[in-house]
Parts: sequence; structure tokens; C-alpha cells
Amino acid sequence: MARYASRIMPTSLILVLLILIALAAVGTWLTRTATGVLADVEGLEDLSERGLDLSQPLAFNFHLHFANREVALQAAEAIASAGFQTQVSAGENLAHAIVCATKRLIATTTELSALRKQLSELARRFGGEYSHWYCDEQPVRPADSQSFPGEPM
Repeated sequence: MARYASRIMPTSLILVLLILIALAAVGTWLTRTATGVLADVEGLEDLSERGLDLSQPLAFNFHLHFANREVALQAAEAIASAGFQTQVSAGENLAHAIVCATKRLIATTTELSALRKQLSELARRFGGEYSHWYCDEQPVRPADSQSFPGEPM
């Protein structure tokens, strides 16, 4: 009986450890996915509050990080073939090379989520990672107005 118990204990322990590792991996994936969607919602709200018309196409910049300039240039080529304009930065003070992928689009959380997934997969193919997006466009001042939408007059 003692011999049988000693064989079960290590097997049970290994099974419990594998389950815990799997749960941690799923938790990490869910956290990253939820965090990305939340960032998209907050980012779009910020753009709207700044007076940008989200029903019109805007230029969105997506940053991806890579180990070095050579890999970033290879990734930029693949990203460009997916319909983005790309620019590679690898300044002296950077720990990694950055690809800025730009695309004009009518932004929704669904569209941004799909693009984040697409760019994350492209980045992983080259050993990199997706970082974030931003839109630095400014609202267009109406011709008959002295202020931007959302600004006090």
C-alpha cells in the first residue's frame, strides 16, 4: 500500500502543477486581451473628447518593438505588404528598434482589436512584440468658428 501511495503522490503533484501553469497562461492571455480592449475604448473616448470625428478616417500609428534594426526592417516589409505605411526607428538611446505602422481607418474597438491581433502575430513572426497605438491628428477647425469642437468659446 505504501509503495502504491508513493507512486500516486508525485504523479498527482505533477498534474496539479500542470493545471496551475495552464491556468496562469490563460489568465495572462485574458488580461492582455482585456487590457487591449480597455485601452482601445479609452483611447477612442479621448480622441472624441479632443474633437476628432470618429466617423471619418483618421491616421493611426501602431508601434511594434524588435531586437534590432535588421529584424525591424524585415518585419516592416511584411507589415507594409499588409497595407500599412511603415517607418523604422533605432536611435542610439533606444534599447530596441521600433516599427511605426500607419494606417488610415474609421476606428472602432472591433477594428482596433483586429489590427492589434494582426500586428501582434506579425511581430511574433519576427521575434518582436506589439506595443500600442496612437492618433496624433488634430480636429479640423470649422471655417466659421474661432474654436475647436469641445473648446469653450
